[in-house]
Amino acid sequence: MIFSALAILLLNGIKTSDIIQETGIRTAKVGETVTLRCSCQHNSVSYLLWYQQSLERKHHIVSKRMKHSTETTIYPAYKKRFQVVARPEEGVNDLIVTDLQPLDSGMYYCVVLAFNAIEFGQGIFLHVKTSSSNTQLSIHQPPLKLLHLGDSVNLSCSVSAERCEGEQSLYWFRRTASQPALMYPSEIRCAGTSNGTFYGINCTSHLELNMARSSDAGTYHCTLASCGVVVFGEGTKVEIAGMWSSFFIFLPTKHSSFNRMDCTSKRLQSLLSFCVV
Repeated sequence: MIFSALAILLLNGIKTSDIIQETGIRTAKVGETVTLRCSCQHNSVSYLLWYQQSLERKHHIVSKRMKHSTETTIYPAYKKRFQVVARPEEGVNDLIVTDLQPLDSGMYYCVVLAFNAIEFGQGIFLHVKTSSSNTQLSIHQPPLKLLHLGDSVNLSCSVSAERCEGEQSLYWFRRTASQPALMYPSEIRCAGTSNGTFYGINCTSHLELNMARSSDAGTYHCTLASCGVVVFGEGTKVEIAGMWSSFFIFLPTKHSSFNRMDCTSKRLQSLLSFCVV
């Protein structure tokens, strides 16, 4: 029951203050070995886990161990090439992946269970590159979107790719300096194309941001997984204007001559009906 709640809690934005996990994008080639590092020394932690969100947006538990034990349970789909380095006295719970394969690409989260609470690390995107590929892929997306708090917008990208066997998936990946890295599902529309020598597809994708908040700021990469290759777009940088304007509130005292509140933030004016300018 605990583990069935992982995917739901992931989407709800669990705090990450107690978990030290590298974040961003880690790129490695097929056949190489990588170590994804994580540690957590909080006293209330009872279990440490690794959790994968695959490119197909499926959610899997990779490993599980008790905090004070070095014995780790690796789940069946990962037993052959995954292992955990555990140092309980330091709170270390590093994940090692050997003989990397394209299917290993995805988001990896270090997770801790403390009593009845679940906490996720920032998450790291593992990008496994094939050693060589003649795959023709191109991704185009606008470089910048400037929004105001409360705005709604559709981020868009267009993709050209050759046809190949296997699943082709398109998704959005967001990076920020202070928030966990996240993958977003993408609705995709494709049409076949041919010029006699090249047989491919042209696709468009949109990511809808509703009622923009300050936490929505960041760079959104339109990303295609096709023919064993993962290709990132240059990214659309979303900036939120007027996230927190400077403001001053003056309260009258017996020694002051102020008889009103002065609120210069338009955001605050909309929230505080008693602001007088």
